[in-house]
Amino acid sequence: MVYNKVKFIVVTITVKKIKKRINMDKAQKTYIRLLSIMFLLCLDFLLLLVFLRGSLFQNILNLINLNSDKLTEAEKNLYNLQYYTAFNMIYRFIFSFAILAVFIAFVAVLSKLSKAGRIAVIGSYVSIATAIVVIVARALEDNKTVHKKITNSFLGINGDDFVTMQALPKLPIVPILIIIVSLLCLAMVKSSKIEKIRLYNKASALSGTSIYLVAMYGYVGIDVLRNNLSYIIMNKKDLACYNALNYLRTFFIDNNKILSLPISYILIFIIGLGIVTDKFFKKKIAGIISVLIPSLISIVIIVINVINKPVILGNVTIDLNICDMVDFAYYAFLVNFFITCLYINLMLVYIISVRGNKSQMLILITLNIILNLICQLIAKNFSGIAIHFVMWSVADLISAIVVLILMINIHRIRKKKRIEAIIGQRRKARKQLGEDDEDDDEDEYEYDENNEVEDKDNNENVESLEDDNQEILETNEKGVDDIKEP
Repeated sequence: MVYNKVKFIVVTITVKKIKKRINMDKAQKTYIRLLSIMFLLCLDFLLLLVFLRGSLFQNILNLINLNSDKLTEAEKNLYNLQYYTAFNMIYRFIFSFAILAVFIAFVAVLSKLSKAGRIAVIGSYVSIATAIVVIVARALEDNKTVHKKITNSFLGINGDDFVTMQALPKLPIVPILIIIVSLLCLAMVKSSKIEKIRLYNKASALSGTSIYLVAMYGYVGIDVLRNNLSYIIMNKKDLACYNALNYLRTFFIDNNKILSLPISYILIFIIGLGIVTDKFFKKKIAGIISVLIPSLISIVIIVINVINKPVILGNVTIDLNICDMVDFAYYAFLVNFFITCLYINLMLVYIISVRGNKSQMLILITLNIILNLICQLIAKNFSGIAIHFVMWSVADLISAIVVLILMINIHRIRKKKRIEAIIGQRRKARKQLGEDDEDDDEDEYEYDENNEVEDKDNNENVESLEDDNQEILETNEKGVDDIKEP
């Protein structure tokens, strides 16, 4: 009997605990799902950034271009070079989309930005696409027919037999993990119904889609369209420019761990810094910090690269003309690195801290692309390749100045509206106190040199009080004299 009673008590207690777990509040379930989404997005971001990396195919190309001892001479052929170059172009583009979307989605869910669910869905799909590109590249690595077709499409060459190389891991474990994590994230986003939560649908809140659209379009305009179009124009000038650009990209840019990074890495750093400062500081201070810190970091990077400039004279070529051309172009590229970072920084500060209109930034990026193309066509008429990077700087500097003008303009408009709102509140308060409308019409406010509101009636009242005080003092002095006379 005692055993049965104890058993009954234990069973009832366990059943109650199970019921409590099953009958969790809807808010608790949603909270757990949101935490799961953030965990999966963070895991996806780490897999992309640390294990897969944006320089996956670029590292293989560096082994071929720099004549590395890790490869045999037979593997360093033109077909392998063109194969990995083609996949590098596709992978770099999709990878930048994925890592930007995943990072912005994580920040949006964490900071309760609007449209966070949409960015999470986009990030998951593009992460799956990135993993599929790596798996396909690994599957076709030994296929000579694909190598020949890619080389023929790029260079128009149909050669004899060659040796393929296996540079990618045999088992694509990391891409498979990325696909699994992304699918789980899609399921959690759907089950959490994040789009219907009020905190993620505030009209006045900062939109995750605005940040993503501006950042992604900025990446496409700078890292895809501008760079590739400029390199095509430079390659078509003459043989000296072709060789100089090849040496610049191979030994100075692509071989540099920082300068070879996609623009998406810089965008991630700026977006993260902008959102963090926007949460903990006032908007003006947040904007200044968001511009100042990346600018100082870019200056430090430029100084380090100037000090550690690679030397190609005697190591790669003995042509002094080409060496001078490469050196001038390298310095112009570093200057453009700073100006481009400043331009991107100001755009994102305009969206995050100033809460500006994203359509204005999208139009500005389009104009920047057109202006860059015009500048490159002008630079085509000059000798050397440094002029092309100078034209990059000119277009980006003009765009940065336009963003600054928009910031100043929107600041003035908002300050004027704020002052008008204060004036309206004061007038309403006076009407509630029962003052006449005529007195309200006579009250006028104006700006002083420091854009502060002054009240003329208050000044008049102060002057009248001072006159009354003077009269009282004069009467008191007369009264004292009258007392002294007897």
